[in-house]
Amino acid sequence: MRRLGVFVIIFVLALAFAARAQVPEGLPEGFELCADNGQLALYIHPETTEIALWDKAAGEVWFSNPQGRNMRAAVAQDVVQIRYDAPTSPDKLMDSYTHSVQLGQAQIIPLPEGVRVEYRFGAEYPESVVPMPQLIKASVFEEEILAQVSSSDQNTVLRYYTPIFVREPHPFELGVTSAARDLERQFFGNLIIVPLTEEYEALVEEAKGLAPGSPELRSLEEKLAKQRMDALYLLLEKFTGYLLGSGEGARSVGFRKDITSSSELTKADFAHLTQEPSYLLARLAPLLQDQVARIFAKVGYGIEDLARDHVQNRLDPPIPSVERFMVPVEYRLEGRELLVTIPMAEVVYPKDQPTAYEVNWDGSLGDEVVIYDHSKELVTYPLTSIALLRYFGAADTEAQGYIFVPDGSGALIYLNNGKTNQTLYSEAVYGRDGALPVAERRPYDRENNHLPVFGLKQGEKAFFAVIEEGEAIAQIRADIARPTSQYNVAYAAFQTIPKAQRRLDQFTQINLYQSRPYLGDITVRYTFLYGEEATYSGMARYYQDYLISRGQLSQRRHGEGIPFFLEVIGVVPKIQPVVGVAREVQLALTTFGQAQEMVEELLDLGVENLSLRYSGWLTGGIEHKYPAGVRLAPGLGGEKGLTALAQFLEERQVPFYPAVEFLKVQRSGALQGFAPARQAARAVNGMYATWPDFNPVTYEALSKPTRYILSPQVLPDLVERFLEDYSGLGINGLAVPSMGLEVHSDLKRDESQVVDRAQAAEQIQAQLKKLTEAGLVLQLDGGNALALPYASSILNVPQTSTRYNLQDEEVPFLQMVLHGLVDYAGEPLNLAVDVQEHLLRAAQTASGLYLKLIGGDASLLKETEYAHLLSVEREYWLQEGASLYRRYNIYLGDLASQRIVDFQRISPELTVTRFEGGDAVVVNFGAEPVDYEGFTIPARYFVRLRGVR
Repeated sequence: MRRLGVFVIIFVLALAFAARAQVPEGLPEGFELCADNGQLALYIHPETTEIALWDKAAGEVWFSNPQGRNMRAAVAQDVVQIRYDAPTSPDKLMDSYTHSVQLGQAQIIPLPEGVRVEYRFGAEYPESVVPMPQLIKASVFEEEILAQVSSSDQNTVLRYYTPIFVREPHPFELGVTSAARDLERQFFGNLIIVPLTEEYEALVEEAKGLAPGSPELRSLEEKLAKQRMDALYLLLEKFTGYLLGSGEGARSVGFRKDITSSSELTKADFAHLTQEPSYLLARLAPLLQDQVARIFAKVGYGIEDLARDHVQNRLDPPIPSVERFMVPVEYRLEGRELLVTIPMAEVVYPKDQPTAYEVNWDGSLGDEVVIYDHSKELVTYPLTSIALLRYFGAADTEAQGYIFVPDGSGALIYLNNGKTNQTLYSEAVYGRDGALPVAERRPYDRENNHLPVFGLKQGEKAFFAVIEEGEAIAQIRADIARPTSQYNVAYAAFQTIPKAQRRLDQFTQINLYQSRPYLGDITVRYTFLYGEEATYSGMARYYQDYLISRGQLSQRRHGEGIPFFLEVIGVVPKIQPVVGVAREVQLALTTFGQAQEMVEELLDLGVENLSLRYSGWLTGGIEHKYPAGVRLAPGLGGEKGLTALAQFLEERQVPFYPAVEFLKVQRSGALQGFAPARQAARAVNGMYATWPDFNPVTYEALSKPTRYILSPQVLPDLVERFLEDYSGLGINGLAVPSMGLEVHSDLKRDESQVVDRAQAAEQIQAQLKKLTEAGLVLQLDGGNALALPYASSILNVPQTSTRYNLQDEEVPFLQMVLHGLVDYAGEPLNLAVDVQEHLLRAAQTASGLYLKLIGGDASLLKETEYAHLLSVEREYWLQEGASLYRRYNIYLGDLASQRIVDFQRISPELTVTRFEGGDAVVVNFGAEPVDYEGFTIPARYFVRLRGVR
């Protein structure tokens, strides 16, 4: 056995030496190896739970928290930050370092390819609970405390603890005030309370030898009365608290929650003092309290001891804090990437916790000391959000580089840009959730985060993160170094329980919450880029490859050359007099025959790779009625006209995409199979979830028929019923614009009926899959990542970012991901504010062109909800659009099928986009010509450079 023990020791030492030999340069002391897959090595610091990741091929070490930070400052210490609401104070914060690690409540657990850390947030007991008894039996105090400490500590403790006892009185001990004597009769009957101090005992002995009524005895009686009343009222304070100095009758918190005044105390509360003395703690200042508490800590006095001593003296035991949470974080290595996961099903937060309790003083109620009453008030502390790895790869105040955020087309925030007067960037993935009240959605014009990604570059290295699970509840956040935070950061936060406020009156509002939390996993994948790859272009190339490798993106382009998209509007509603009465009628703007004529004209004008989207073809028009089947709008040519149009387009090889809305519905009622109570989603405030249009100037909701958001629960049946009719038309294309642009929850109060945003995203994916499996080719809007696997083409892809003040530059990241695989275009060319700038932005990435037109007179749109469509007449735009397209396609057509390998902004006005074939497109947005590598780029123009490195 001895030789085996020696072998084990040698083996362990050899492993320790080998691990030490593998420690990378630049890794501070204290980190311990927990996983190594040959490409990456994962380390964790047991004292802080921060991680380090060694990329062996690159020789770089990445940290979850900045090294060299000020450990005394509460900055950049946490791995997880949680936000929650208490019943009386919303938006409270806890972080994993201050509220878990420093309390010794973080547990590190090995995993096969990584490590797991379980963070228990919040002290087990409130800060007011100090392991130092207010009352303690004399035998316990003398044996377990005094006998175990030094004489110096004994003197300190005895200075603040007074032994008290209840016994028969001597006649000379009854000189207390009548109020004090009444209290003694209430608490002790004919007995009295006495302090068992040497001073008091000496006074008693002296009084026994004095004659009754003598001046000396009267003097002693006063001294005895004072010491007894001090003990009596100090004992009473322990139960009821003491008067505060506010002069308003307020009292401190006592150690009996069920006692608010002395009248509620009974003899049973003090009977133990007739059997054995107890030591009573004086009222202490905080510094003295800490001094005495340290002495108790020396002998290992803890919460269990405090509970025993308080219960023995009829004081409440320490009650555990309700504000406690548990969040596990798992790290795993996968090739050269790090996966970080929070399994939300294992996250714990206080829900329906009882606060009323009864103390089992004599053990008659069982083994439990504290018996909670679940029939009385229950409290919940909703865990509203979790911010993960806020400081991963953080850059300090001297770093050079930028943060990439997927705002619209994409945007950069330069590190340390000095814009400290601007707020941090924080926007939801997939945009606004219609289940949140309008006030929470901020209706001003802004772009979506279509992709669940973000990154940070500093120097010659960068990290890039992909949110793989939980992206629909994620917010991308980014911020620069500030005087208070000191670091540039990019991370994701997850809205685990959405909430909103409801105002009850002018002064009162309440918080309303999703009735259950998100229960899926949260997973973020981190990859690491170096050198020429450590750019936003490198991030885009990585993400495109990532999507391709997972089957989420593939070659789905329809034809050769630049794609040209034509959208026509069939019917719109308009209020018109009918037999003298104002009624809403369906006004035909483009018949099926007119749509065919427009396509023919474009083809004759030399437009290639043409496709047609037809909006407003269902009854109700562009905001059609509940699509539980196919009912054609009147005045367009009927089913015969639609069939003829579809046949013509098929013969001319023009993809045809009739548009349908599955996520929202307007102008529908029971006759169309729609009833809000059955099919509409509910907002978090309990009202029907709606999606109004806003006045672009005042941001007020426009007065128009309610547009309801449909519950994701009705999507399977709705899509199935629509398909039954649609499949009979023989059309193999379908436009579902909003399914690539929006995701809406259904937050009914019944937990079993809730569809959280992540589940809503899954339901949209399921219906897109159903549609493609039915043989349909789909066209979408926007470009949400969840819809990319099913899109053959995408319209209204953002060409810019929202241009928040914190941002410094916008980049075509989304276009770089899509280009060469999926046909796409930005907003309609004819509706652009600046047509020339719109063309230049399209030329940057050889994007498609898109027209949105009508076959009739544009004046028909006057006094309709669509009067903002100012420039939709066919006569001008068919000719102009075809002319622009021909020149554009001749110049850039072959680039439409090539992947973009790099994009650079040379100056605020000049950009260069490089394609995989070796050519570059240089765009000059400025008002003056610019020289670039020996070429002159005219003002407000673009030039293709062939084979230029």
